[in-house]
Amino acid sequence: MKKSFLVGKRVFEETLAEMKRSVLRVGIALSFGGAVLSAEPIANWKEFNPNLTIVPVTDAGTNSPIFGDGVTENSSQMAWVAGRFGTVEAPASVTLAVGETLTVTGSVVMTGGTNNNNQFRFGLFDDGGKFALDDGSNWTGGWLHSIGTVATADLWLGRTDGPFISTAGNAVDLDSVKTLTGIFDGDSVEAFTFMMSITRDSETTIDIISLIEGGDGDLSEGFDREDIETSLFTYTSMGWLFGGSSGVEEVDFSDVEYSVTRGEEIPLSLKIRSDGLISELDY
Repeated sequence: MKKSFLVGKRVFEETLAEMKRSVLRVGIALSFGGAVLSAEPIANWKEFNPNLTIVPVTDAGTNSPIFGDGVTENSSQMAWVAGRFGTVEAPASVTLAVGETLTVTGSVVMTGGTNNNNQFRFGLFDDGGKFALDDGSNWTGGWLHSIGTVATADLWLGRTDGPFISTAGNAVDLDSVKTLTGIFDGDSVEAFTFMMSITRDSETTIDIISLIEGGDGDLSEGFDREDIETSLFTYTSMGWLFGGSSGVEEVDFSDVEYSVTRGEEIPLSLKIRSDGLISELDY
């Protein structure tokens, strides 16, 4: 059955507006179809680019890691960072049944970055066992949100024949429904809140809705794509790209978490912080 929040651009915009209102509420646990929404951590964070110097990371075993030293620009390399569902001691995965929704939320503050939109992406993935091997290439699959006003800013089917965060190779632009206000600012005092939800609505299809908002440019960017034919229903990790010309000096994540809900409604909120925040990579 089609869900009303996915019917047309107008309804999508209304849904995003409701999401933005909901992320200001603290510690909400909503019940959908009898299933209580409960957030779990995404931890065990790593930097996967094998070609260049590793970005320093602190608090990697938590859901609030910090990448970079706040001084050195990232222009000498492309940082592919990812965290594993669960904890270091108890890694987890999610395999969606029909009617289930996987949602990831968190917030991030970026220091020293540019407004080069194509250099910033995030997504959900099945690493296919590569995460434990510190291997960032040829993952089983995933879905990317490419940020910004450039032509490639969209939802993407993730690449499986190269770096997991790349939009080259066999990655596919999903031509989603888009909303955009404000501007992206990669050097922001204000945090960005991000969210991606994947709903399995049949034996063979999923719907994706993704949102990032905040920063000093008051960005609000949403992508929505329904009825995507796929066999990818298992997810193990989330990742970010801070590309070679992003100029980022430090990236501070907070409360990056995932949850699974059952029922037809998309979850509007997870556990949010008390302050209310939740060169081309073409190979």
